Amino acid sequence: MAMRSRRNTGASIRQELKALRTLQEVNELIARGKPLEEVVDLLLGHIRDFTGASHVCLFVHEHGGFHSSLGRCASPVLEKLFLDSEGRLLLRPEVYDRLYNGDTVSSEDPGELFSAEHLSSLPELSKIRRFFLIPMLSEKKCQGLLGIAFTDRDPAISESLLNIVANHTARTIQIAHLIEQMRSSEVRYRRLVEELPIGLSILDRRGRLIYGNPAARRILGVPSEDLSRAEGQKFYELPTIRASIFEKPLKALMEKGTPIRGLEGPYTSPHGRKAILRLNGIPLKSGEQITGALLLVEDITERTRTEQHCRLLADEAPIAILLLDKDGRLIYGNEASKKVFKVPPGQDLDSLGKVVLDIPQVKKAGLVEPIGKLLRGEPFHNLKVVYPLDVGPVHLRGHGIPLTEDGEVTGAMILVEDITEQIRAEEQFRQIFNASPEALFVEDLDLSILEVNRMACEMLGYTRDELLKMKVSDLLPPEEMDRVMSYMEEFNRNGFVRFQTVSLRKDGTPVPVEVIAHRFTWGGREAALMSVRDVTDRVRMEEELARQAREWQETFDASVEAILIQDKNYVILKANRAFLRLVGADTLEEVVGKRCYELVHGTDSPPPFCPFSRALETKSPIQARFLEPKSQSWFEVSISPILRDGKLQGVVHTIWDITERVRMEENLRHAQKMEALGTLTGGIAHDFNNILTAIMGYTSLLLSKMDSSHPHYQAISTIHQASERAAGLVHQLLQFSRKIPLRNLQLVSINEVVEEINRVIRETFPREIEILLELDPNLPPVRGDRSQLYQVILNLCVNARDAMPQGGRLRIATDVVEVRPDPAHPERRPGPYCRLTVEDTGVGMNEAVLSRLFEPFFTTKEHGTGLGLSIAYGIVTSHGGFIEVSSTPGQGSAFEVYLPVCEKLEPPSKPEEERPAEREIPEATVLLVDDEEAIRHLGRDMLQVLGLRVLSASDGEEALRLYQEHRSKIDVIILDLSMPKMNGWEVFRRLKEIDPDVRVLISTGYIDRDVEELVASGVCGVVHKPYTLEHLREAIAAVLRGGG
Repeated sequence: MAMRSRRNTGASIRQELKALRTLQEVNELIARGKPLEEVVDLLLGHIRDFTGASHVCLFVHEHGGFHSSLGRCASPVLEKLFLDSEGRLLLRPEVYDRLYNGDTVSSEDPGELFSAEHLSSLPELSKIRRFFLIPMLSEKKCQGLLGIAFTDRDPAISESLLNIVANHTARTIQIAHLIEQMRSSEVRYRRLVEELPIGLSILDRRGRLIYGNPAARRILGVPSEDLSRAEGQKFYELPTIRASIFEKPLKALMEKGTPIRGLEGPYTSPHGRKAILRLNGIPLKSGEQITGALLLVEDITERTRTEQHCRLLADEAPIAILLLDKDGRLIYGNEASKKVFKVPPGQDLDSLGKVVLDIPQVKKAGLVEPIGKLLRGEPFHNLKVVYPLDVGPVHLRGHGIPLTEDGEVTGAMILVEDITEQIRAEEQFRQIFNASPEALFVEDLDLSILEVNRMACEMLGYTRDELLKMKVSDLLPPEEMDRVMSYMEEFNRNGFVRFQTVSLRKDGTPVPVEVIAHRFTWGGREAALMSVRDVTDRVRMEEELARQAREWQETFDASVEAILIQDKNYVILKANRAFLRLVGADTLEEVVGKRCYELVHGTDSPPPFCPFSRALETKSPIQARFLEPKSQSWFEVSISPILRDGKLQGVVHTIWDITERVRMEENLRHAQKMEALGTLTGGIAHDFNNILTAIMGYTSLLLSKMDSSHPHYQAISTIHQASERAAGLVHQLLQFSRKIPLRNLQLVSINEVVEEINRVIRETFPREIEILLELDPNLPPVRGDRSQLYQVILNLCVNARDAMPQGGRLRIATDVVEVRPDPAHPERRPGPYCRLTVEDTGVGMNEAVLSRLFEPFFTTKEHGTGLGLSIAYGIVTSHGGFIEVSSTPGQGSAFEVYLPVCEKLEPPSKPEEERPAEREIPEATVLLVDDEEAIRHLGRDMLQVLGLRVLSASDGEEALRLYQEHRSKIDVIILDLSMPKMNGWEVFRRLKEIDPDVRVLISTGYIDRDVEELVASGVCGVVHKPYTLEHLREAIAAVLRGGG
């Protein structure tokens, strides 16, 4: 009430005048271009001055609410009071409503105006006594809010003045906004024009160019300075324009005001660059008077070129392409459209009617309704229609696509395809499909059955309707499902697959089938055409072939010979297990594809002795034997060419590892050599014995008839001694040839013999030789002649000593080993053997020495007969054993003697002691049978000296005749075994037939198995050649006494 009472006072008037002057000053600042923010700051300062307020703030109404305080001079206190953290006013809703309605709101209590939550955080409010919230109205609309706070409850200013100030402030801010927007718009539009990609030019009323943006200068090919020079000349009279199609339209634009719309044509710049330009132009008028023109020029060279390419492509397309405007008028039809709609030659499609719905062909094809909907924005796809012609129907398939811009239909594109041939092909396909002798299925990509033929129904026992309701999975056993699905995944990737599976008939019977699937189009969509063949017979055949192949492979692999099949380039195609073992391979994949010489010889080319190369040249079978240098193995190969039409395709290559066989052959040759040497030695010994028998016999006769004082006694005694030494040598030869019978057979402990020899050699061998014994304490005995075995071991030790002239180590060991059957040594009986090892660290032996080691008279020593090892060989062999030798030159030698174990032997009977009277011979008649005349004469003389009557025969037949004639007189027969015509064995057998009680003494230089059999058959005894008078006496005396 106090404010109203002071309204007309002079102070109030002065305040209003001051406020109006202030607002006028602000408007002048706005007019001079002051920025809005500076204007608002000045305004707020003036309001605070002439109102006497403590705090002033101003807010603009935007987007349905009051936002953001304006001006740097706004009160921070009021900002905290009015605004939240996001810049929104915190007024109560009813206060908002009053302000929007144009009412000024004032209050002494801020809680009546603002939300109470944040008031406690503003202690500055305690000094403020009154608040004014004045809406800033312009044209009766609230444009903002002016907030004023006073420290006086009754400020000296009228409410109406505050309203006037607020409203003037609103208008002032509006004006400032508009001026600033105009200035910023001018800048923006100038920048926009400068950055336009198309050229913009302005002509004055005389047609002169007064402005051209950078794009215009670039498109026209005129620099800015040239453009400036052209400003005094009419634009359409410029040389570059006069030379183009744009001259007359530009002249008409400037003189008559005729607009230029989309004029396209060629243009050549002053610098000779050729382009295609598109020109649009409108006149600028003031009333009816033309004051200038605005030109838009665009370089459409690339677009034109692209359109030409697209048109060429469209014209080459095999389907009809039609373009319609929004009214359905045909604006383009390619060459194929003429063929599709059967347009007569020389006519264009659009000449048949401008509106496509009026074209006769479109009407005949029944496309009027679909195209009508298309122009209303409804597309169509895969629309099939029939176009009737006199020559027959034409089947068409169309697709319609509406062309829109900002949601409005601006035209349409129609694609039409002549599918007459496709329809015919489908019909032919359907006929072939149904007539196919194989079961055919058409299936969707989700394996639904779309179509089947008659054979499919017959094969599975279903009707067509039943199958069309099924999926492929319904025809498969569960165990085949995953496998078939994996094949179908391959089909989806590649469009083709071939596999075998099992299908189920309607009655549940499984059918082995082969499936071949191709991707194709069925009814306009992708599908699978599956050819399903019943392969029951083929499966049976394949199983039989597989069985035969398996049997062949098993037979192939069972062969002990390494067999491989190769092509003519040496490459291995197939090989059996024996070949894999030969080259150390585990699987066939390791050898297939490689060349034989790479695996067998480890070379990168065939070796010189390769028989494969010869087979390639001759095309004939080749057999060969060779020593593989690296492995030192012997192989025998057979190459059999595989010929087809006389051309070599490959070979069958058979390989035998004959290393063992070669070793057996070598052993056999060695055994045969030793046997031949033994036979030769035995024969020589036999002949020598016959000679020595005569020498020793006669010298013993002569010596028996003279005493030592006889002048020839010494000479005859020397001859006799020499013949005895010769007989000893022959005895050694017979030992090598195993013609000396084993005497004194007994259980012999080899360990005891070794220990006995050890005592001897430790005393006699050089101290530089270390002797080491390794004897098996559990060594079993052997059956043999102890003295002969002693001789063998001692001989080996002596040889070892001689091999170590500088000293070394001599090792003698015994143990028991089990000898396995060895094809290379069939004469070695399997079983337990005592093994005696004599090993030295001497000079060793090479292969040449080893190969002749046991030959008689072969020696590497300066002295010796060369019979030591030969005799050892013969003794061991006669005991049923064998000797193995290993040696390395410079490292020593090892001799291993194997003797069969003997667990049991009957002790030999002790010979009865000979009494002197038993050496006397009673009177008797002796038949002496020998083919050697000297032996017969010697024997007759010796027997006669012994007081016996003698009959002699030179061969077996004569002996039989004499015995038959003098059977009653003959008491003893001395029979030689080696005779011509009839040998001693045959003579003895015949004598036994004549007289079973006949008494026969065998006279021989050696004993073999035949003699042992003779003794077992009743021979009374043996007289060994060469014999002496005493030997003969003892043998005959024993027979005549009945001891034989």
